[in-house]
Amino acid sequence: MLRQDLYRRDFTINALAVRLGPERVPELVDFFGGQRDLAEGILRVLHSLSFIDDPTRLLRAVRLEQRLGFRLAPESVRLVDVALREGVFDRLSGSRLRDELEQLAEPLERLPRAVERLAELGVLEVLAPGLSGARDLSDHLSRLVGVGGWHRLSGLAPRTWSEARLAVPALARRMSPVAARQFALRLGLAGERLDRLERLSERLEASHALLSRPEGEVPIHRLVEELEKLSTEELLLLMAELEPPGAGRVRSFLERWRTVRPTLRGRDLLAAGWPEGPALGEALLEVRRALLDGRIEGHREMAHAAAWLRGRGVEQGAARGPGEGGEGE
Repeated sequence: MLRQDLYRRDFTINALAVRLGPERVPELVDFFGGQRDLAEGILRVLHSLSFIDDPTRLLRAVRLEQRLGFRLAPESVRLVDVALREGVFDRLSGSRLRDELEQLAEPLERLPRAVERLAELGVLEVLAPGLSGARDLSDHLSRLVGVGGWHRLSGLAPRTWSEARLAVPALARRMSPVAARQFALRLGLAGERLDRLERLSERLEASHALLSRPEGEVPIHRLVEELEKLSTEELLLLMAELEPPGAGRVRSFLERWRTVRPTLRGRDLLAAGWPEGPALGEALLEVRRALLDGRIEGHREMAHAAAWLRGRGVEQGAARGPGEGGEGE
């Protein structure tokens, strides 16, 4: 019964057991040569249908190769070809496939070589057909590793964020919009997540255009409002692709610009006699833009908002005392 249980494992190195007692010295149980493969750094499947029974073993093999410095045995590589001809990944759910791909980026440093290895084995073109002709994929992923390292050390990443979330968009970035959509659908994405991946290149190119212009040509507030549309993953992809001046502006956004907010509130404008309405929100937006662009300092927020409102024909009434008026922001 023990042999049957171990036979269901993925690789021989994971099919080792230790028999405990009643003897004093524990006995190593090795039915399939796992100890030898462990010593030689080899990953060997236990039977010819292993990858067909569970195609995620193939992705797990690539992860273990990178993590342990091991290599798939030649006969196991031949079984990869058989499994691919059988279309094994067609049976794998989108969510499980997505999970497996994301695990290739844990940690992110292993992703470039893992993707190269998937390509060597012929798996990448099956999982992501749109990448089969992609150029500079390895360089693209290597640059992303550098940016990811900076992000991790910067302390800017939220606790709930993981570098593994970069794996799928990093691959989709080198696909055409049509291929990216097919990739997203294959991974079981829907709604906003599907839309984001399908339009990933379009979204990043819009930011590229602004960030590639000479410094000072585009107001900081305009850069901030463009970058605020992007997710953390998209911002890091952008940093990895841009030349140093543009990448530096994305870094400034992440470190400083996105946190710039007026201390002035809507209730302060109401208390000063400005009438309630959409103009107050627009005035606060203008104050933030002025702060970002360095046109004013914090102590000038009320004066700047008042001048902006007067310039648009808004009339100021009598100032309200404490407790009067609304609490609008």
